[in-house]
Amino acid sequence: MAQAIKTWTMMEMSIGTVSRVQQLVNDTPSEDLYRDGCSGAVVPADWPTSGAIEFHDVVAASTTPALTNVSLDISPGTKTLICGASGSGKTSLLMSLLSILLIASGQITIDGIDTYRASHHARSAQPST
Repeated sequence: MAQAIKTWTMMEMSIGTVSRVQQLVNDTPSEDLYRDGCSGAVVPADWPTSGAIEFHDVVAASTTPALTNVSLDISPGTKTLICGASGSGKTSLLMSLLSILLIASGQITIDGIDTYRASHHARSAQPST
């Protein structure tokens, strides 16, 4: 009997978890809704080809500016170290590259394609190498 009660309780918790995940999926707006002028451009099937990363006057913020007018070129095949004091924007730089942190202005390109304007679904559909 104790095992049946334990199993029943675990099943109820699992159902609750599934319900919360479904609610999150249904209630969370698409990131593309926040992108003014988002073209939903489809990226080429072989993208990225070389891996050139360029930041052009990027301003990114969640509530307060995290990056202000950042310009940076990273050549293909190079290793780049970003270092700085706590709160200097290292994580924000990576989060903006991954389109997790919203970009207020400027542009980030990988191999010449504006990653912020490209469709998230098109990028995530690319096979990983």
